Amino acid sequence: MRHGKRWKGIAVLATFLFLFFGALELDAWARAGGGRSFGGGSSRSFSTPYRGYSSPSQRNEYRSNQAPRQPVAPSAPASQPWGGGGFLRSLAGGIAGGFLGSLLFSSLGYGAGIGGLGGGFGGGFGLLEILLFAGIAFAVVAYLRRRNRESFAGAHGGQITMGSSAHGGGCGSSHGDHAETAVEEPPGPPDPQRGLAEVGAVVPGFDAGRFPEEAMDIFFRIQGAWASRDLNPVRDLLAPEVRQEFQRDLDILKAEGKINRLENIAVRHSEIQEAWVEAERAFVTIHFLANLLDYTVEEQNGQLVAGSREIPVKFEEYWTYVRPTRGSSWQLTAIQQAG
Repeated sequence: MRHGKRWKGIAVLATFLFLFFGALELDAWARAGGGRSFGGGSSRSFSTPYRGYSSPSQRNEYRSNQAPRQPVAPSAPASQPWGGGGFLRSLAGGIAGGFLGSLLFSSLGYGAGIGGLGGGFGGGFGLLEILLFAGIAFAVVAYLRRRNRESFAGAHGGQITMGSSAHGGGCGSSHGDHAETAVEEPPGPPDPQRGLAEVGAVVPGFDAGRFPEEAMDIFFRIQGAWASRDLNPVRDLLAPEVRQEFQRDLDILKAEGKINRLENIAVRHSEIQEAWVEAERAFVTIHFLANLLDYTVEEQNGQLVAGSREIPVKFEEYWTYVRPTRGSSWQLTAIQQAG
């Protein structure tokens, strides 16, 4: 009997932890890219975008040609997975603390001779077990957050910085220490106008005023291909690293028998944020602010399994496009979440 009550308590706590970690994942989105940062192909693909450049002609509102029914009203910004906290994570954390605290005080009461854990778990669930499960939960959360930070930092690993070669290798001269000190200083913000001039010099016919519209066309085509679960129509618009990531996500949806629906896509804002040339390739980053209906249904019966058919979600992303200086078309090479 004692062992049965013990395992009952363990089962309840395990179920609680499962729901707790599940709540942490509710903020994740499903649209193309899944609301996360990935891709690459450049040393600056995941650098903090500079907001100094603005193209007023591109501040108009655009809507997808596939938008059905009623227009979409702006909604409150949705949080990013493992990003800025969010109501669900705060609520789950508070419940977790209260739950574990209740167990802790009950266990201390049992140790003081009050008679077990008050009947909620039937006794036998001691302080040692509580601390063990709390330690496991803390370790899991710490591991997931550390892995997220490391994966993001790994994208910066190839950044080009000023090295000793710029100073002749620092061959023991008295200026070597000063050169090293200069390298440690953070660089200033990039000059968007200079970057656009560099891109225009190597890409024939490049027009900074019209490029956001071209980038937005690619944006809508990619979202449409994602919703139809077929990347072949946009294969030439995706860099290999992005295409592989998209295909992996679509394969998971197909294996689970689910379809991610994207409707009423409305781009509220788009403008060039950065432009540069690197390794005979031109890069341009576009800032998108948009909202849409984003939900997932069962393929067989259309039952809703995630998201909402009525409540739109708002997202803010930076899409980086690349084009070989001798090439003829732009491709999406990276997606970075704002914030």
